[in-house]
Amino acid sequence: MNVGRNDPCPCGSGKKYKKCCLNKELSVADAGTERESPQKLTESEQFEALLTPILELSQSHNMVDAFGEAYERFFFEDLDDVETQYARMLFFPWVLFLKKLPGGSTVARRYLNRHRPELSPVAIRMLEQTGSERFRLVEIQEVRFHQGMRLKDLHSGEVFEVQERAATESLHQWDLIVVRLRRYSSHIQLDMAVPLARRYLDFVMDGLEVLLEEIGTGRRDERLFELMTEQFDVVHRLIVEANRLANRPPQLQTTDGEPMEFCEAYYEVDDVDKVRDVLSRHRSFDPSGQELVWLSGHRKKRAHQNLEQIVLGRVHFGDNKLTLVTNSRPRLKKGKALLEKNVGTHIRHKLDSFEDAQKIFDSVEQPTGTPPQEEDIPKDVMEELVSQHTRRYYLEQWPNAPVPALDGMTPREAAQDPSMLPRLVEQLKQFSLLMSRNPVGDFKVEELLSLLGVELD
Repeated sequence: MNVGRNDPCPCGSGKKYKKCCLNKELSVADAGTERESPQKLTESEQFEALLTPILELSQSHNMVDAFGEAYERFFFEDLDDVETQYARMLFFPWVLFLKKLPGGSTVARRYLNRHRPELSPVAIRMLEQTGSERFRLVEIQEVRFHQGMRLKDLHSGEVFEVQERAATESLHQWDLIVVRLRRYSSHIQLDMAVPLARRYLDFVMDGLEVLLEEIGTGRRDERLFELMTEQFDVVHRLIVEANRLANRPPQLQTTDGEPMEFCEAYYEVDDVDKVRDVLSRHRSFDPSGQELVWLSGHRKKRAHQNLEQIVLGRVHFGDNKLTLVTNSRPRLKKGKALLEKNVGTHIRHKLDSFEDAQKIFDSVEQPTGTPPQEEDIPKDVMEELVSQHTRRYYLEQWPNAPVPALDGMTPREAAQDPSMLPRLVEQLKQFSLLMSRNPVGDFKVEELLSLLGVELD
């Protein structure tokens, strides 16, 4: 008779088979010999059968306090529904297999010590192996739909081939996930997978380095193991913070990455014409009608020879008045120092004003509905126009345009600079991931890689 795990147990107890006699069929008559069972259980099924009794052990009177303390450390108060779902996926493998109880052993190790004589060799091997498998931050290097994936551990550099079906429907090449591996005798599977926003990879890796230093001295691999096992609740907070940053609405920033604000500094002026004349002859100011444009980079050349100038602010003149206008507080401070140095004896500062650019942007009524000019454009024609625009931009314009994330280098320049190439590769991985989720016409990222002579690995 074949009995399913969720079927009523044949013994007549009224319980499901998986919660009754299934565990008994994993015991052995003597060392190394498994009892005959009504059905052939796979390694996965044997492991799943162990989870319920191990969880029940964690709720016993001498462990429940430690379990509750671990729960409070992991599920901090402001987790939303999605964050809570991911937290559960991480918490139970951590608290059952990796978090040490008072006395130095884990819940799973205590279960193994108590029930070793009753367990099959397969169950013993899997419990011992699972307790030594840490959480990993991995990059997906290849996805084979409904078959599996190739993963790369971003700390150790190890590459793993895993068998997987469901996750291949939603994950893409270059996605980052937090996983624990479940190793069977013939293959590896994912115990779970929690996404990590790729844009904040540096944020997480830098945070992990700080945590590794706090652990103290010792071999790096040993400290990493402790961080990604015993102290993983701290890592979990870092992962939540990174994903929250990635999900925040876009923030208005200057080209220097400063929060954008509308800032003005007001001055009284003794002689407007004299002040205007002095500033007009300064290398940082460009006369433009009744105002002066304050520019960056007049004399400075960057290493990559990019001479593009950035507008840092403007100077307006009135009757015995001067107003310095910038779009960030740091720029206003720098501009005020520039004025003080060059015309300080002729001007007197009165006051500054600041207005949050994000609030102004959010308050502007956004247009709704379909733009009239698009109403008569057929869908297939619109898709073709978008595809053509994407190809033209990424194959003709973007490779030759300065990119802030590349320190102002163009992608072509960065591709030839060994020190900048890793940053370019990361930019291209993020772009490839975006195109995987939102393909545009017949545009293929491989065309851009070939144009730049760059390989992603």
